[in-house]
Amino acid sequence: MELLKITIMEYKISKRNQISVLQGQIIFTVLILITICLFGFYQGFSVFLFKFFGIFYLINLGIVLFLHIQYYIEDKNKSIIISLEEKQLIYKHKNLEKIIDFNEIQDVEMHMAPSFYVKNAFRVPFDKYHYAVIFLKSNERIIITCLMSKNVKDIFKYINIDIIRIRRFFPYIN
Repeated sequence: MELLKITIMEYKISKRNQISVLQGQIIFTVLILITICLFGFYQGFSVFLFKFFGIFYLINLGIVLFLHIQYYIEDKNKSIIISLEEKQLIYKHKNLEKIIDFNEIQDVEMHMAPSFYVKNAFRVPFDKYHYAVIFLKSNERIIITCLMSKNVKDIFKYINIDIIRIRRFFPYIN
């Protein structure tokens, strides 16, 4: 029996990846609701309680929505195909298709929250949001966000290139 070898991988926005990055916000929402109910049940519902948790929740929700919408707009109608046999990355965006040889890639920067690769670190709902910028030798750049791949770093494990980690508390695309 011959072993099948995966030679082509395609990355694009998926509902699974969107739910994965929103998971922190979903858990945060449930925890806030449980906390408010417990405090309300044992201490009595108060305006201060709703203001305190409400403001904290709305700030986090605003950041998550901002990042999610920004990432979605960036990756909408975009796909990345990696062909290991040809050693090429095929970038598709709307009607544009660009074939990039692996040796045309100059650098890759990963922009992520400081706690992204640290286990047991303090987490906020937007910690899972991260993206990579591929710099080509032709001075072009391609951005890939976590809505295309749960862990963007995995896209580059087949390409022999060093990844520069840039840790940012708020990883918005600039």
